[in-house]
Amino acid sequence: MPVIAARTPGIETYFDENMVQFFKPEDVNALRDAIIYFYESREQREQLAKASARFNHKYSWSNIAGQYLAVVQSLANSSLSW
Repeated sequence: MPVIAARTPGIETYFDENMVQFFKPEDVNALRDAIIYFYESREQREQLAKASARFNHKYSWSNIAGQYLAVVQSLANSSLSW
C-alpha cells in the first residue's frame, strides 16, 4: 500500500523517497499537495507500493528470523562469560 508520511528522522531512517511520499511535518498545505499528487499519479502510487512490498518482503519475519535469533543467542552466550 502506498504511504504519505511526514518527513521525520525516524521515518527517514527506514524509508526513502522510493517507498514513501513525504511531506514537510506540520505543513498542512504540503500534506494537501501530497494527497492531491498521489490521487492524480497512479504511476507514482504503483511504484511506491512495489518498492514497499520489496522492503516488506526483505525484512519479513520469515526472512530475518534466523538472523535475529542468532544475534539474540550470541548476546545470551556472551553475557554468560562475564
